[in-house]
Amino acid sequence: IDFKQNALALVGSLASPMTLDLDAGRIQLAALKGDMRVSGPKIPNKSVKLTLDSSLNLDWNLQKADARINAKLDDSNIKTRVAVNSFDAPVIDFDFEADQLDLDRYHSTPLPEKKTAPSGAVPSGASSGGASSGSAESAPQEDPIQLDALQSFDARGDIKIGNLGVAGLQAQSFNMRVALADGRLNLNPMNARFYGGTLAGNIAVDSHRNAYTIVQNMSGINVGPLLRDLADKDLLEGRGDVSLDVKTVGTTPTALKRALDGNGKLLLKDGALKGVNLAQLFRKAKAAFGSRSAAEEIAQGGEQTDFSDLTASFTLRDGVAHNEDLLMRSPFLRVTGAGDIDIGHSRMDYVAKVSIVDTSTGQGGKDLEKLRGLTAPVHISGPLDALKYRLDAGALAKDALTRELEKRLGGSESTTETAPSGDKKPKRSEKLLRELFKK
Repeated sequence: IDFKQNALALVGSLASPMTLDLDAGRIQLAALKGDMRVSGPKIPNKSVKLTLDSSLNLDWNLQKADARINAKLDDSNIKTRVAVNSFDAPVIDFDFEADQLDLDRYHSTPLPEKKTAPSGAVPSGASSGGASSGSAESAPQEDPIQLDALQSFDARGDIKIGNLGVAGLQAQSFNMRVALADGRLNLNPMNARFYGGTLAGNIAVDSHRNAYTIVQNMSGINVGPLLRDLADKDLLEGRGDVSLDVKTVGTTPTALKRALDGNGKLLLKDGALKGVNLAQLFRKAKAAFGSRSAAEEIAQGGEQTDFSDLTASFTLRDGVAHNEDLLMRSPFLRVTGAGDIDIGHSRMDYVAKVSIVDTSTGQGGKDLEKLRGLTAPVHISGPLDALKYRLDAGALAKDALTRELEKRLGGSESTTETAPSGDKKPKRSEKLLRELFKK
């Protein structure tokens, strides 16, 4: 074979002994071997090399075919068994096994080169705050996801891959059962070793509606490398468990993100919130006591807040993840919070309540002794690539002043007490404060 058309070239050779029985409608290629190379500017990596050692049997009277293929695709060693029944409406039974396979290498449109910026770094031409002002014309054009081919045949089989690369993600010992019928694809079960832990779950695709259902349980994984590979974001470090149960529908990647519905949970140990040092933010707030301004900084690479454990659950509606039960603990901090992460528009609007609980350990805790026991809200907002952390120094000062006055006036954190009649009335400290402010 020596074929060239424009910039596309196919060069190679195929050979096999052949048995042909026209009366019976059978053909057999008992030892089909060959080498081929396809090259061209539109070919992934400009060139693909394939070596074959296989056999093929075809019976067109009975509309059946089967093949056993041993192949080397670039650096991947592949073994496949395929059986086809009914050529008009094919039903395919197969097994596929490979020692390694990087599907991104053969993506028709190469994935963009990852240039992970420090968490919070503002991309060139982007604003660090406010909603995006870009017009629809300036948004990158997306090719529609075509699923019609899933309606033209049925299939069932098993896939096993030693090292798998897909959509920027990496997995080892990947195993998956495939079932396709009437345009509905089920990948169940799906198991792998995944980012230092394990993955178990399933995916369902309905080609008639361009709808997807994803259920995944990840145990003992390292979330930092996962986030960097999946979303090119350096936001979080830690090891633990992540569970997802989501649905979506759409014909482009952006539409799929903006239609996400479902829920999830997160439990991490010994990690860090990247891009901000809350201890440093508290120091700025401490210095700002007496002013009405808030301590604010844009998330920067190198800054982080360590934690011993972090738990959170969330619900997804129309591409927005909403959380109300964040709990993050470190030797000197306690953080609770609630808010939204808009996945479809890559933005966050979240309020975390940060408390100093121990100043003897942790990230420079000793110089925050006067803030021990106090709580202040930190507003986290903006694009995920340029998050702003704004600590309300006024609220922190108010909390400190209230506690100090209550302590000196003999009050307590409660501002009411119960009268003999059962009615609530202000504490003595609150009465004195009211009289003071009247004056």
